[in-house]
Amino acid sequence: MSTPRLLAFSALVVALLGALVFSLWPVSDEDRVKEAVSEVVTGAREADLGAILGPISDDYVDGDGLTKDMLRGYLFREFRSRGPIGVHRGPISATVEGGKATATFDAVVVEGVAGSVIPTDADAWSVTVSLRNIDGDWLITGHTRRPLEEGWRLPEPDED
Repeated sequence: MSTPRLLAFSALVVALLGALVFSLWPVSDEDRVKEAVSEVVTGAREADLGAILGPISDDYVDGDGLTKDMLRGYLFREFRSRGPIGVHRGPISATVEGGKATATFDAVVVEGVAGSVIPTDADAWSVTVSLRNIDGDWLITGHTRRPLEEGWRLPEPDED
């Protein structure tokens, strides 16, 4: 076997072993809670209803009384009528107590016009998300938000 092929093969083996070790590394409940919240935020950035609703429990009710089905309709309408929506999230703090969890973060939601870098509207929120462990998955059961009164903190470079 030639040296370049041997190096490529060795690099592939090392990468596969690294991926295996990483996949077997235990993930904390706090990290899984943060992951569920991040999935919703990513879905909002991409206007992907499936990604947003994936970690939402069937018994979801938010601070405004919206159920999961009502939320689906509301988001569909918003994505169709508002155009591009940017979501900028600060660091997520997660607390797990038994089968329940709470995640908090600050977010700025920006509405724009397609092709423009200048936003037409923006809101800053402090968000609290309630989650429950259902069959091993952390699902969002509700959330509340209030206008952000303090300064917004940018995420650290290694945070999502």
